[in-house]
Amino acid sequence: MGAEMYPKELSMGSEDTKWEITANRMKYLQDGRVYIAEGDVTIRKGAQVLSAQYAKYDEKTGIVEVEGRVRLETNGDVLTADEGTFDLRSHTGQMKNGRIFLRQNHFYVSGEVVEKTGANTYLVKGCRLTTCDGEKPDWSITGSEVKVTIEGYGVVKDT
Repeated sequence: MGAEMYPKELSMGSEDTKWEITANRMKYLQDGRVYIAEGDVTIRKGAQVLSAQYAKYDEKTGIVEVEGRVRLETNGDVLTADEGTFDLRSHTGQMKNGRIFLRQNHFYVSGEVVEKTGANTYLVKGCRLTTCDGEKPDWSITGSEVKVTIEGYGVVKDT
């Protein structure tokens, strides 16, 4: 009925979609089949690592809500944000005030809303693009929306 406390590490999902989660504190809400993790949360599957300060994982839907220093790293590509929601089964999600770093072309895309629309694709709204490091780049392109693929292709609207 209530919340059960869990060790600081556990596995979630079926055998082919298994994710490992670690945190300072975790509990399981049996009624809703929901895991709550707080403090230095890390959710990992192979080369994919999602970290935040808070996570709520719905076992029925495969969706995790994360807040606080959110960071998703996959094969050297890094997505950071204030908060977000991810479907761990389809590898899609949405983040607020996000920034993507695509390692292969040393390319940054930031925006008000960052949607991970597939394993290798993103849609960023209210966007800024640059290849410069740092918070104040020497140059950038802004637009209302950009569609980006990991291979480095992008289409910007209203530049």
